[in-house]
Amino acid sequence: ADITPPVALAAYAGAAIAGANPMKTAFNATKLDIAAFIIPYILAYNPAMVLVDTTVVEVVMIAITSLIGMFGLGMALEGYYRGSIPWYLRILSAAGGLCLVDPGTVTDVIGIVVVGAIVVMQILRAKKTLSAPAIPLEKPRRRGALPLPQIKALSRRSQDPAASCFFVKIQ
Repeated sequence: ADITPPVALAAYAGAAIAGANPMKTAFNATKLDIAAFIIPYILAYNPAMVLVDTTVVEVVMIAITSLIGMFGLGMALEGYYRGSIPWYLRILSAAGGLCLVDPGTVTDVIGIVVVGAIVVMQILRAKKTLSAPAIPLEKPRRRGALPLPQIKALSRRSQDPAASCFFVKIQ
């Protein structure tokens, strides 16, 4: 109740301090805290999480799939993983994350495939953008223009290893 609209006391107080829009702040707080709302359902759907009639392997598997599911939901709600995620992949990521929260082998496999495929696609998309040619940082100089000064940072350490001084030399 402290972060979810329409009450959202903590979100409204934070928005007042920051001078931000209270409703936008409350909705962003809800997005960031969605895991706190879903984890009780994981415990209700999976009695193995509270160690009732289970083995260690089942608990580890449920914990891993639930973490991957929360990761998928986080990607969907934030819309970002190594770059912006298109709306259709966000929907798939949310569906895959919810499949991983639901107990069962079939839903776990579907969720892992969907969330894993989106992660791989985002990694490949990020590598493709990084391998694009870089934009030159400085403009070409006009003919006859004076050369720009070169600035170098010089470091000199004092006797105290915790303190250091930096000097700038312009050539």
